[in-house]
Amino acid sequence: MPSKEPELASDLVPIGKFRSRTAKILEEMSREGRTLVITQNGEAAAVVMSPREFDALRARQRFVEEIARGLADVDAGRTQTTAAVRRAMKKRRRESKK
Repeated sequence: MPSKEPELASDLVPIGKFRSRTAKILEEMSREGRTLVITQNGEAAAVVMSPREFDALRARQRFVEEIARGLADVDAGRTQTTAAVRRAMKKRRRESKK
């Protein structure tokens, strides 16, 4: 489940508050599916999210990168017809049975 968009009133946490209440903040964050922005001197300094959210974010990023790579292949003419792929697969199967 994707985390909620950070809310400025509750999801921006000064680093001092985060240090003093880390366990409670992490518990709330996990329970509510929140992503936090830690601030230092009034500026965003870090983002804290659950491991599950981080993994989902990485998976989405890999998916987007693969789509971009596929589109670049199409633009560069590195494509094959379905018939050509099927012929190659049949050939590989025949060769692997030998």
